[in-house]
Amino acid sequence: MSHYHQLTAFDRGRIEVLLREGLSMRSIAKEIGRSASTISREIARCVGSTYEAEDADQKHMLARTKSHKRRKLDNTELRELVIYGINQKHWSPEQIAGRLKISRGHTIISANTIYRAIYRDNLGQPVKSHKARGIARALRHRGKTRHTKGHVERRGKIR
Repeated sequence: MSHYHQLTAFDRGRIEVLLREGLSMRSIAKEIGRSASTISREIARCVGSTYEAEDADQKHMLARTKSHKRRKLDNTELRELVIYGINQKHWSPEQIAGRLKISRGHTIISANTIYRAIYRDNLGQPVKSHKARGIARALRHRGKTRHTKGHVERRGKIR
C-alpha cells in the first residue's frame, strides 16, 4: 500500500502561514507531517518572491487536469460524425472508422473506441425510456447484449 498523499489546499495554506512566520522547511514538514523534500518541491514550484497557497493550488489543479489523456469522442465534431453515421446512415462502427480513415488519410478512431463509447455513456445521447439501450438500438445487432469470452449458450439445446 502506498503511503503517498498529495498536498491538500489546507496543507498549502498551512505552508503559506508557517513560511510567513519564518519557520524552516524542516520544521514546516514536521508540523504538517510530510517530508522536507515535499515542502521544498512545493515551494520551488511557486515562481515568485512569496509562496501563495491559492495560486499553488490553482497550478496544481491545472496540471492535474492536463495530465490525463483526453477521450477522442470529447471532440464534438467527431462525436457528431459518429452519431450521424449510426443513426442516419445505419453504418456499423467498423464502417464509420473505415470511412473516417479514408476521408482523413490516417486512422482517427477505432471501431472498439466507438463501441466502448456506445456502451459506456451512449455517446452523450439521452436514453428515451427506462432500460432502453439508447443509440445501441440503432446498430445492426439492435443493441443485444454481448457475452463474455467463456459464455456457453444453454438455450434451445436438447440434453
